[in-house]
Amino acid sequence: MVGLAAAWALSDAGLRPRVVDPGEITDRATWAAGGMLAPMGEAREPGPFLHLALSGLERYPAFVRRLEAASGIGVGLHLDGKLLTATRPDDLRKLEARRDWLLADGHPVEWMDGEDARRLEPSLSPHVRAGLLLEGNGRVHNRDLQRALETAVAVSGVATTRGRVSALRSRGGRVEGVTLRDGRTLDAPVVVLAAGAWSGGIEGLPRPLPVRPVKGQMLAIASPDRPLCRVVTSPDVYLIPREAPEGPQVLVGATSEEAGFDRSLEPRGQAALEDGARDLVPQLGDAPVVERWTGLRPGTPDDLPIVGPDPEVSGLWYLTGHYRNGILLAPATAHLLTEGLTGVASPPAAFRVERFSDPVLVRGSGRS
Repeated sequence: MVGLAAAWALSDAGLRPRVVDPGEITDRATWAAGGMLAPMGEAREPGPFLHLALSGLERYPAFVRRLEAASGIGVGLHLDGKLLTATRPDDLRKLEARRDWLLADGHPVEWMDGEDARRLEPSLSPHVRAGLLLEGNGRVHNRDLQRALETAVAVSGVATTRGRVSALRSRGGRVEGVTLRDGRTLDAPVVVLAAGAWSGGIEGLPRPLPVRPVKGQMLAIASPDRPLCRVVTSPDVYLIPREAPEGPQVLVGATSEEAGFDRSLEPRGQAALEDGARDLVPQLGDAPVVERWTGLRPGTPDDLPIVGPDPEVSGLWYLTGHYRNGILLAPATAHLLTEGLTGVASPPAAFRVERFSDPVLVRGSGRS
């Protein structure tokens, strides 16, 4: 998703990008994601991430209009809000704290007691004590978004090479191209590293790149009676209503596991998702699970993306490490990359790779 959005933006800017595509679509974070667009739910505090995420959300309506026109594929954009809920005393205190800093920072949120939350979403459990409605947040159908971007990129004339990059080629402090796993080489004066969870394993980089895979398990529940109108979360799960060819569903996610590149389903994680969904929306308890899957998110020590040029190797640019927010951030980081490559503006220091020069930070998890 991130790489395709960047290729599309670069093509629009008059450049001639080439996409190196591994072709393994189910491995990608985009395919496995839920498609939430929720800056105010993902940010922990005011700062660079929230600013970038809000920029991504602000760009989404125009981004989707252009994308649907170019591809002929609808991507199911809904900006009808996201409802955060609390059922336990400690969770209620945390939700109140989020409300307070969001309001102090000037963001449109609405506090609800349990009854108000159930009036908004009648299927919610009676144990819900309070809700925080994040206005203007929403969702997009991530798999349709992936298909639409692939189509739009192809229609725009961007060349695609099938394969997975194994190494960067450079000489004398300048990029020369890449080597693929099958031994082929591609020459290029500029390389944008957008390999998601695999970015840190590419050989020939001038520095250790602290991008690691973070496994997330998800499942989909058939829901013909459409119990939810918008994204609803508890501290245990998020629930996303979705229209699918086989009928309405509710997506349930997601675990966060440090398991390397292991993409296997784990019964304990799946059971926790089912329990969390049933606790939040009891009527889902008897509904059948119609799909289970995992995805690999590209995590960084501080959970922020890496966007910008390498300070030592000319022609090497990074566009990776978007963790669980690649879909939300893609329009914004594609814009930052395009501005950087066309000389309009440099990406903010908060997202540059130089921030990992401290070896203690590189080793740390950076997760709260």
